Amino acid sequence: MKIFLVSDSTVQSYEKYYYPQTGWGQVFWEDFKESDEMKETECESCSYPQSRAYNMPSVTIENRAIGGRSSRSFIEEGKLKEIEPVLCSGDYMLVQFGHNDATVQRPERYVAARDFDTYIQQYIDLYREKSAQCILVTPVARRNCDDTDVFKISFDEYRQVMLNMA
Repeated sequence: MKIFLVSDSTVQSYEKYYYPQTGWGQVFWEDFKESDEMKETECESCSYPQSRAYNMPSVTIENRAIGGRSSRSFIEEGKLKEIEPVLCSGDYMLVQFGHNDATVQRPERYVAARDFDTYIQQYIDLYREKSAQCILVTPVARRNCDDTDVFKISFDEYRQVMLNMA
């Protein structure tokens, strides 16, 4: 079984010299740790070096996340297409976007919240075609408090789309 992580820098695996900067996908394998038998490699059939595979006896986690990508740019750059031939029945795909989709100042990756579902649907269509399982993950929240230290939800419009689609 494989678990594919599809997202942006908040999930991406980073080289050691970036430490302590770490995407959650870089440590996700620890929740599946069966023993000390984990081998980290580059993902096969992946065109970018940030992708990492965490290979364990019963599961492989492929972290395909890459910084600066939105639901749209990940597709337009062919990164979702690279997953298609290796995604199989019984595999899982965790999809988390919204963080970069909301960046109006970056037109190459911006997706208006009203159009966000159009791109997320393409991920859903792929997993259905392959009889895999898809888990939609709401965007990671920023540390964003007002003067009262009340935590604010980040990217709420995109979060709502993910919740509605799920």
